[in-house]
Amino acid sequence: MATARIAVSVGYIGQGFSGSQYQPDRHTVQGVIEDILTQLGWANGEGHAMTMSSRTDAGVSALANVGSFDMDRSIWLSAGSRGVLLALNDQMPDNCVVTKAVEIKPDSNITDASSRTYLYRLQALEGWPKDVTIESMTGWCSLFEGTHDFNNFSRFVDGRPTERTVLSCQPWVDPTGVILGFRIEG
Repeated sequence: MATARIAVSVGYIGQGFSGSQYQPDRHTVQGVIEDILTQLGWANGEGHAMTMSSRTDAGVSALANVGSFDMDRSIWLSAGSRGVLLALNDQMPDNCVVTKAVEIKPDSNITDASSRTYLYRLQALEGWPKDVTIESMTGWCSLFEGTHDFNNFSRFVDGRPTERTVLSCQPWVDPTGVILGFRIEG
């Protein structure tokens, strides 16, 4: 059977999910999509049908997280991007949507990225001060730039380094100048 590797962009409201990546006996974004892939007959039944490009914690929302899976090439050629979107979204819970589906190179590994960019919306937090200036936010963000050991912010995994390089951290500002949060690339 010839396969096609498909990348999908997934948006979700994190409330109600125990994070994005599969966890046994937990309601996760990856778990929901893998269940749908199995129902559609698009999963091969061996291991995990899908790989997520990045991880979000329980309760964290995402506008565009990326996942990939392999499917029978004949199904992809028949359904195409629109058919895959319709089939997945027809089964998706209300707090999760697939917004794009494209074929990628068969040897693509979406977890291998030279960098990742995250937008953290702070404006929506209860108690977020309305009088934060761009200058003060820029100063706070600059503390994260550079190479640091994030051991105290991560779960210990034997053999996985906790030192990371933050390439850029800047205020995230709307067109009217209101600070929404911050944008971080690492």
